[in-house]
Amino acid sequence: MPDTTITATRLPRILGWLAVALLPVPQPAATDMPTPPPTSATFLPAPMDLCTLAADGYLAGNLFGALSEKINRHGTDMDCGGMLRPNNDNGIRLVFALPRQGERLLIVLGIDGELAELLEGEHTTNITIIDEPSNRFFSTGRQERCWSAIDSLQPVNGDSSQILQVNGSVYCAGSLPSLSDNSSITLRNLRYSGRLYLDAPDKD
Repeated sequence: MPDTTITATRLPRILGWLAVALLPVPQPAATDMPTPPPTSATFLPAPMDLCTLAADGYLAGNLFGALSEKINRHGTDMDCGGMLRPNNDNGIRLVFALPRQGERLLIVLGIDGELAELLEGEHTTNITIIDEPSNRFFSTGRQERCWSAIDSLQPVNGDSSQILQVNGSVYCAGSLPSLSDNSSITLRNLRYSGRLYLDAPDKD
């Protein structure tokens, strides 16, 4: 005959195991979901065009580290654009895209400060570098490690003050870490002359 005493003591335990096994698998909360990587469109102000201004725009400097490149682009060698930071966040955003054919290297400068004060002193600058061929992003993030000194702000056309040419330089006290691995980029001797649209539509 079966040992009913043993069966009776095991039954509640077995039922408990079954109850746990049948519980729905908890789904991660929205805040626990991994943040999708940014895309280059996130950083592009509208509009962008060839960097031909009153005097041709330019981007010159050196990259070391994960990307090693001497940059010396002018006018029709690249696109450039810029806008006031959206959502009433004081500052400007300048973007340089090179080359124009195929995939690009994008350099985005987020410069702090009221427009009327940009010619005074140095301004904290958030820099993002996007290497589209390898889909790698490098950024200062929230660290204050780069600063801009703006030499001049002048209208691109004599009869319009809505498009300005911004000339300046950037220096950094540290490298820009990658958002996806342990690599980084160091910027040296970066000088720029780009386009700033004062009436460009806001983009988040």
